[in-house]
Amino acid sequence: MGKGLKLPLNCRRCHSAPETLAHVMGTCSKNNGLINQRHNQVLDLVKKTAGRQKDPKANLQIEPTIKTASGNFRPDLLYVTEKEIHVIDVTCPIEGGQNMQDSRTGKLQKYEPLRQHLEETHGKKATVQTIVIGMLGAWDPENFTTLTSLDIPRHRQVTLARRSIEASIDGTRRIYATHVRKA
Repeated sequence: MGKGLKLPLNCRRCHSAPETLAHVMGTCSKNNGLINQRHNQVLDLVKKTAGRQKDPKANLQIEPTIKTASGNFRPDLLYVTEKEIHVIDVTCPIEGGQNMQDSRTGKLQKYEPLRQHLEETHGKKATVQTIVIGMLGAWDPENFTTLTSLDIPRHRQVTLARRSIEASIDGTRRIYATHVRKA
């Protein structure tokens, strides 16, 4: 490189942070719409599959707003059975290191006050669970526990995992292509 030549380090679209993979694919304000689309594609697959549960008394609520003393919460899904309530949220973090586990832990902490509120007001056991799919397609094996709580049969869980991975990768590809083209 020539002497004194400096490459711009900030994001070419929002100019507010270094242009890293994590920033472009997960937090760049100019990509928010596409980032949300990636999340919603995965969520839609889960909703369609969970909607096939066999328990006629079970109730699947999509993005309910729940008011508590700790504030309002809006998880992706609320699955209510006769005995339990499952608060479920989808996240698509960058892979590597502890990022996926940290994302899971963050969601569990975020919704803990809601879990307590639901147990107190409904008198049933409540759990907080997550579906974590890396933005490059990594599948967290703990997702199968969450899918089981939604009464999704194992063979459908495997199909859902494959389709969710494809949706995450495709969403990330679209974010990158748009980010580079609009620079």
